Amino acid sequence: MTNIICVDLCQKRGMKPLIILLSVFIISLLELKLFQSNFGFAFSGKIAIPVMLTFTVAVSFVFIQGMAMMLPRFIPYMVRTLCPTGIIETSEAGGITIPAFRVITGWLLISFPTLILPANVYAAIKHNEYKKETYKETGLNYLLPGIHLQILFKDWTYLPVIKSNNIIIEKPTLSRQLNCLYTAAFKSAL
Repeated sequence: MTNIICVDLCQKRGMKPLIILLSVFIISLLELKLFQSNFGFAFSGKIAIPVMLTFTVAVSFVFIQGMAMMLPRFIPYMVRTLCPTGIIETSEAGGITIPAFRVITGWLLISFPTLILPANVYAAIKHNEYKKETYKETGLNYLLPGIHLQILFKDWTYLPVIKSNNIIIEKPTLSRQLNCLYTAAFKSAL
């Protein structure tokens, strides 16, 4: 019975990004252990997130008509409305890889699923199957695992991107150096 549930959940939308996230994380962990003789959990997490986001953006654009069906009918130009979300996800994937933008991008990435949750609720109520562009999906049975998956993605983003950024001392970036100079100049003026 448990195997049937696991297989069923893995076939639902949202589980493939999780599989990609975990696979890339484990592969990068093993590579770091092999080549640098230590496990870099935070670094591996930072590698896995952009790869997963790239996958989700690609799926969003491949199935854009079905994704547009996730939006309520009163929203005009549904396909054009989805393009900026793909651009946002792509820029978030890039922002995580740039140390100067990592923390702010992490917070934006954590808030993004909350902003699109109403579309997921609407799609679940309407039984949207975005790959087939129909309304024959399992409905609300998909929604609860999807919400739990979004919470997992938020936690996954917080730990390696935001929390580890406070622990690991990185090479100071130009913006941090300018901020220190500005703070020192401001304090000396007082």
